Parts: sequence; C-alpha cells; structure tokens
Amino acid sequence: DPSALSVLRNGFEVLDPALRPCLVGALAREKSPRSLLVLLEILGQDRAVDDLVLAAIGGSDPRHEDLLLGPCVDALRVHLDATDPALVRSAVSGLGHWRDGQSLPFLIEMLDSQDKSLAWVVHRALQDISGVSYSAVGTTWRQWLGSQERWYRERRPISLDQLPQGDPARTVEALRELSEHRLYFREIAQDIVPLLNDPNPAIVRSACAALERLLASSALPALVELLDDPREELRLAAHRALCKIGRTTLPPHASAWRAWLGS
Repeated sequence: DPSALSVLRNGFEVLDPALRPCLVGALAREKSPRSLLVLLEILGQDRAVDDLVLAAIGGSDPRHEDLLLGPCVDALRVHLDATDPALVRSAVSGLGHWRDGQSLPFLIEMLDSQDKSLAWVVHRALQDISGVSYSAVGTTWRQWLGSQERWYRERRPISLDQLPQGDPARTVEALRELSEHRLYFREIAQDIVPLLNDPNPAIVRSACAALERLLASSALPALVELLDDPREELRLAAHRALCKIGRTTLPPHASAWRAWLGS
C-alpha cells in the first residue's frame, strides 16, 4: 500500500527505537520497489538498524534491477568506508548480490584485510561478481581483473562482429565466449537479447543459454515473450533461463511469467 509506506517513511524518526528493527524487517519482506526505496530513505537515520537496512538493500529481487540498481549500489558503495565493521560487511555482501563490477578494484584491495570475517565476505562477493572461484589472494584477483579488462577492449569487439554474420557455427561460438565473461554481463546481455528473434533455432537456443550463464536479469521480459513461440525447443530453452535468472520456478506459460514480472 503506497500510502502506508509513506506513513512508515515519514514516521520513522518518531518511532520507538525498539520497534525500528521490526519495521525494517517488514519492509525487507515486502520486497517491492517502493519498500526498497523507503529503506534507502531510512538508511543513515539510525545506526542501530543500518546493518539490517543494508542487508535488505543487498538482497533484492532480480525483477527490479532496472529500477533499483543505481540507487541501491550507490548506497552500498558509500558504506565501504564505514567505521562499523558490520556495516562494511553488509555493504560488501550487497555489492556481491548486485554483481557490481565497478566495485571490484576496491573489493580486491579489501581482500588483504586483517579482519578475517570481512576478508571472507569480500572473497565471496568477488566470486559472485566474477563467476570464477579463485583463492583469496589479492594478486591473483588483480591479474584476473586485468585480463578481463584487456578482453573487453580487444576481444569483445571481435566476438560481437561474429554475431550478425549469418554463420550459425561462428555465432554460437561467439555467444559461448561472450557468456564466459560475467563481469560485463549487463553490457553483453544487451548484445545478445536481439538474437532471441533470430530465425535460426540453434542461435536462439544458444542465446538463451548464454543469457542463463550470465544471469542477465535485463533479459527477463524478452525471454518471457519467447514462451509464446510455437517451437517447443525454444520455449524450453527460454523457460530454463527464466528459472535460473529469476531464481524461481513457474510453469512454462507466458501468462504466469508476465504476472510474476508485474508483481
């Protein structure tokens, strides 16, 4: 209820401090864009619940990424320099959840922290963002990040050139290579989504699989539309990708997924 959320937002400062964690918990469970935006406004008003707020911001639903990515990631990044270790850990965990590639250089530096619990959370966030599982050694991660940045500058344009060439085998191979670089999943997903309309079923299946590997939430609407395709093999590929990216299980019917996207 938007009016109820407005009351909660405006009344937070006068609310009994003992009840504030309950309010934050209720907003976190609601998981709507409106409730998360209220949590963003609450953040910083009470240090005692900021950890809970950051945890909620860092655990949002993939359906809402387009609306919430910017404000949520900005709020999390600010707390990487917090003096409270619990706030820093929550911020790091949240950035891992949002797979914020721009935070990687800062997180890699934090990997050498003397705070072992923080170093563990940082390592987990690095794995979530990158899609790879290197050991918790800063040098290794710096080298990997450098290799990914070189690939993006030098190899990605070559792979993109393969996509519209009309050669299915080369297109499928390019999709495989692109999907191996999860650090740039948002940019790469934009390149792949148009291939869901390709007349060649093999290319469409490969595009679905690539988006699934990238966990590209921006592709959810296009994948839902593919559930209306008369070809069963394409509907099944789209459904697998939807279940993996959306972290939920629904029947392979477009109407069910459209209702989920709109909820």
